[in-house]
Amino acid sequence: MSAVEAALSKKRAPRRDSESTSKYPLPRFRPFQLCTLTDDIPVGTNWLFEMKFDGYRAQVAISGSEVVVYTRNGHDWTRQFKVVLPPLRKLTKGSALIDGEIVAIDSQGRTNFSMLKTGIAAGMPLKFYAFDLLELNGGDLSGQPLLERKERLAALLGERDPDDALQFSSHIADHGERVFET
Repeated sequence: MSAVEAALSKKRAPRRDSESTSKYPLPRFRPFQLCTLTDDIPVGTNWLFEMKFDGYRAQVAISGSEVVVYTRNGHDWTRQFKVVLPPLRKLTKGSALIDGEIVAIDSQGRTNFSMLKTGIAAGMPLKFYAFDLLELNGGDLSGQPLLERKERLAALLGERDPDDALQFSSHIADHGERVFET
């Protein structure tokens, strides 16, 4: 079992109301790192391959129960994405800055951008797939290798119910061609 799988299998203890405030300030927005399209699958070690979600890229800043959701342009869209806030408010009594994607899931289990656009206005269930941990408890993690940050993110998220609005975005290491085998 990989370190990520082991971290995901751990249950998190429920928070008490006394844990709602944090001694850490709310992390500040950071410019996003964006993907680069290529014609060929990169080969070699040190590559991680993840699902391409069809949603809104978002950065979630957490300090205790305070949560702010930023768009890729740094706009505060917390109000628009209020349906994903409950599990984020309970995630940590410290602070975190998490990068991910907010999506709507269709009846076939696929992300659907059209549903997402209408779902925001309708208040339909949405999910936040977290794929990177940029800060934790005031510490900048951006200088650490991505795999280490993802392991820490998996440990922070713990085991999630599939219906939960907060999910860990898994990955495949080193063998990108496996992404196309499903």
